[in-house]
Amino acid sequence: MKENITIAIADDSPLMRKSVCSFLKEMGFEVVIEAENANDLLQQLQQSEVLPQVCLLDYKMPRMNGAELAAILSRQYPEIKLAALTTENSLSCMVDMISNGCTAYFIKNGDPTEWHSGIRQLVIKGHYFTEWMQQALLNFIKVNSEGINRMV
Repeated sequence: MKENITIAIADDSPLMRKSVCSFLKEMGFEVVIEAENANDLLQQLQQSEVLPQVCLLDYKMPRMNGAELAAILSRQYPEIKLAALTTENSLSCMVDMISNGCTAYFIKNGDPTEWHSGIRQLVIKGHYFTEWMQQALLNFIKVNSEGINRMV
């Protein structure tokens, strides 16, 4: 069943990129751009007649990481929904990606069915937060608000 959701992916690992694209296509999504790095994605977006609805960004890429790319994309293409798709299961990486424009965060070795519902929610609602993300962000806010309260 076709979802009519168009996706671009930036990942420097050819094997991972092809595997993710295969999963996405099996789920009914249309992968319109496959990029090997940030510069490749930016160039393909500039040349594209129709922009994808969602960009999935790897965090660890050479020359420009996913957070730096997300910051550029959120300024240049605010209509595109941005999501991290990474092996980095860390709070610091998640905060970096979110603070630079990503509104969803998927772990590569996570459940691909979660990607399906998450991408759909990202397009419909503008964001998608897993239970892990919610808990991690709550803890981050609690820790940081204690420091802020002491400063006030």
